[in-house]
Amino acid sequence: MLTLNYPTFVQFQRPELKKYAEAFLPLVRAFFEGRIFAGDDTSWQQVFHHCLSEALTVDVLVRHVNVALTSRNKPQLPWSEMVSAAFLHDSYKRHEIEKLNNQPANMKLFYQTDKEQHEWLLELGYDSSIVSLLDGFGNNAALRIYRDEGVDLTLRLLHYVDDITKEDKVVTLEERIAALEINPRYSAQNEWSRRLFGGLSLYQAERVINSKTEADLSELIGLYDQSLITAWIQEKREIRLRDFACLPVY
Repeated sequence: MLTLNYPTFVQFQRPELKKYAEAFLPLVRAFFEGRIFAGDDTSWQQVFHHCLSEALTVDVLVRHVNVALTSRNKPQLPWSEMVSAAFLHDSYKRHEIEKLNNQPANMKLFYQTDKEQHEWLLELGYDSSIVSLLDGFGNNAALRIYRDEGVDLTLRLLHYVDDITKEDKVVTLEERIAALEINPRYSAQNEWSRRLFGGLSLYQAERVINSKTEADLSELIGLYDQSLITAWIQEKREIRLRDFACLPVY
C-alpha cells in the first residue's frame, strides 16, 4: 500500500505525539481518500486527532488486558489489528455525515454507511482482519452488544474506547454520554432508538453496556474501583508516549 506523509497543516500538540503518529503513516491513505485531508482544508483534521487518540487508548488498554489474559491462560486480544482499526474507524466520517445530513433517524442508514465504509477500506487495500473490527464502533455495535449477540471483548473494548473519547481527550463515560445527550444534532436519533433498546434511549443503553465493559476491563487491569479507570488510562497514555519506540501496524 502507498505510504503518504501527513499534510503540512496537521499540527501535533507535542513532539511525542507526532512521533507516535508517524508509526501510522502506512495506514494514513484512508484519511486522504475520505477527504479528512483534502487540499488545504483544515476543517476536518480534528477527526484525525480523534482517531489517533483512540488508537493510543486501545494500544495501552489491550497491552495490559493481554497480560491479565495470558496469566489466566486465555487467548490474547489482537492488539495490532485493534490499534489499526481504532486509527481508521472515522476515516469515512466525512462521507457518512454528508450522506446522513438532513436525513431522519434511521438505523438502516447507519447500517448502510457502516457497510460502505467496510467495502471502501477493503477496496483501498486494508486487511480484512482490521476492517472486520470496525464492527465494534457505532450504533449498530451498541445494539448488538445490548442484545448480547455474542459480541466478544475485542469489539466491546473498541466500543468502550469510542464512547470515552471526546474529540481527542479521554473523559469519563458519564461526561461523554452526557455531552452526547445534550447535543441537538443527536437528539432525534437518541429518542428514535427507544424502539430498539426496550424503551431506553440510545445513550441510556450506551451507559448500560459500557458500564459493564468498564467493570470487566477494570477487573482485568487490577482496578477494583472502576471510577479510577479514566485516570489510569490517562497515566498509561502518557507513559506510552514517553517510552514509545515503534508500533507494528498494517
